[in-house]
This record gives sequence, C-alpha cells and structure tokens, in this order.
Amino acid sequence: MTRSLTSMTAAVVLVVSAGCSTGTNYDITAPGKLMQELIHQRIRQIPYQHKQELLHNMIWLSQAGEQAISDLTEALSHENAKVRSSAAWVFGRMGDKRTIPALQKHANDTNPIVALEVSRALLLLGDYSMVTQLIGGLDSELQHVRYLCYEALRSVTGKSFDYDHRAADAGDRKKSVQEWQQWWEAQRNDPMFRTGQPASVSR
Repeated sequence: MTRSLTSMTAAVVLVVSAGCSTGTNYDITAPGKLMQELIHQRIRQIPYQHKQELLHNMIWLSQAGEQAISDLTEALSHENAKVRSSAAWVFGRMGDKRTIPALQKHANDTNPIVALEVSRALLLLGDYSMVTQLIGGLDSELQHVRYLCYEALRSVTGKSFDYDHRAADAGDRKKSVQEWQQWWEAQRNDPMFRTGQPASVSR
C-alpha cells in the first residue's frame, strides 16, 4: 500500500512539473533550444520596451551569461540602435572579457548613444582604449550622457575629481574635466592601462 502511494505521489509530481513547463515563467538555466528561443524572444522585444521593463529584460540577458553571447554579438550589428546599445550594456554588466573583441568592432558606431554604451562596456570589462571618449562625454550637453560617462569612469578608477554631472554650465564642469584629462594623460602609457592606443583628447 505504501509503495503504491509513493508511486502515485511521484506520478503527480511529474505531471505537475510537466504542466508548469508550459507556462511563461522559465528558469534562467533552461537548457538547449528552449533557452535559445527565450534569448531570441528577449532580444526581439527590446525595441518595444521602456524603462523598468527594458532594464529587467537586459538584466535577465546578462544573467543568461555565456548562452546569450552569440545572439548578443549579432545584436551589436542590429539595424535598430536601441538593440545595439542594449546589447553593449548587457555585455558590460555580464563581465565576460571574451566579449571585448566583439565590442571593439563597434566602438565607432555611427549612433552616439551606441558608441557611448560600447565605450562604457569596454571600460567596465577592463579595456581602457575608449577612456578619452568617455572623458569627452563629461562635457556633453546632455545630462544623462554626462552621468553615464562619469559613473563608468568613477566605478572603474575610484576617482571623482569633484565632478558634478548635474552642472549645466560647462564652465562649472571645466576644472573637473581638465583634471580627468590630466589624470589620463599621466596614466595612459602605464602598462596597466595600455589596451590600445587611445585617441588624443579633443576639446
């Protein structure tokens, strides 16, 4: 009798588990073709997502890890700039240095937001070749661009030079930006930072 009850319980568990697998809440560790289709779906949804929904999607993709690298690499060449910039953001958060070569190929994307995200991702992954571009972004007319550049620089270098991205007047930011430039000029030839020849500082 006990054996029969045990068998019935196991059967119920299997049926319930099978039923759950057809739902929409999939485990991030789902294997094989199912996981690949989930990744494809997530990337296809990016153009139509905004704010928290988009952020949650990109975090999901970053947590997918190695399984998502191939599709995200293709996404860097997508016709939609939002998809390209999102893929770069995901690579930066993912932290897998194997994605650096793919990002380097798109460092000069014609869309400035995509180029910014690629530069940020490279720096977060340890490639300092785009530091000059990020320092240049500290003088952007757009506050959110100044913030993104500053946060990437600060998080990696631990320095701030009293920079305030909220300062709307370029004159108020000038001293801090100059200190960032001077710091990089002093560090750029250090083997610790040399990951390619950065472009000269343009003002």
